[in-house]
Amino acid sequence: LTEEEVKEYLRFVSFPDSSVLPEPSLSNLKTIQICHMLTFPYEVLSLHYTTKAEIKIDPRSLFEKMVRNRRGGYCFENNILLYTILKALKYNIWKVFARVNQNHSKNPDAEPHWSGLSHLLLIVNFGSKPSNNEADFDDGDFYVVDGGFGGNGSTEPIPLPIKKRESYGSGLAPAQTIIEVADLRSIPNTLQPRTYIFKYRRDASQPWVVNYMFTTAVVFDEDIEVSNYFTSTNPDCLFTNTVICHKLVLIDGEMARASIVNAEFKLLKGGEIVKRDQLRSESDRIECLQRWFQIKLTPEEIQGIHGKKTEIVSE
Repeated sequence: LTEEEVKEYLRFVSFPDSSVLPEPSLSNLKTIQICHMLTFPYEVLSLHYTTKAEIKIDPRSLFEKMVRNRRGGYCFENNILLYTILKALKYNIWKVFARVNQNHSKNPDAEPHWSGLSHLLLIVNFGSKPSNNEADFDDGDFYVVDGGFGGNGSTEPIPLPIKKRESYGSGLAPAQTIIEVADLRSIPNTLQPRTYIFKYRRDASQPWVVNYMFTTAVVFDEDIEVSNYFTSTNPDCLFTNTVICHKLVLIDGEMARASIVNAEFKLLKGGEIVKRDQLRSESDRIECLQRWFQIKLTPEEIQGIHGKKTEIVSE
């Protein structure tokens, strides 16, 4: 992206001063991440409201879709756009894969059921030297940045290494997130690099729920293309079977999370569900997308869901 396009992104996400490119710093990183997440929904509408289901993840396509066409995306889209912006701003940053605990939302008390390498997140190094091995993470200045996990992700950079057990906000007080070194001795006959576990809980009285695990190994664009193709085309994948849209929203200056999963809308604030609606028609869902997520679908996109199993068929 050009310098002017980076400034266009900063203006679009309401970064406090978009007239100049901000210097790389932890403070600016925190601001960019929360601005990004307040602007771009986590959504997979491009797999449903279309006649040709396709998710393009090159930076140019993402900039056109998300900034110029005011849409969101799922993890690959959100985090690749965020990576592209941070890289242009001279952050020392790389992409890593994660395995998602597929029990984290519907069956959080069960043992983790790990997905393939289907989630993408970012690591930023504020240290004076590049990372060459795992030992660097014992005394470095590294932060995990994830702008695209959806419902239970963190809204601020979380530091590595984990020198002490410390939780961080999710943007939805009193919810908390934490990263710990994973104990993989329960997985037999494997030689694993150092692996980390990301956990979430709705408030301090609740047990921690495992969301995903990741290593610090760099992934290449070709790796991401393979994973993106699988998650966006496999007929048994969550994303091809479910209309999903999550977004952080501000209500009276307080953070809340709006969510659509198929035909249900929920608004979570202060650790509680304060609004729940059943969407009884496509018109209801389209109106909800526009009101809460600022997504206005075109007539062609709306026509694209007709006949699909994810269409809401009015009684």
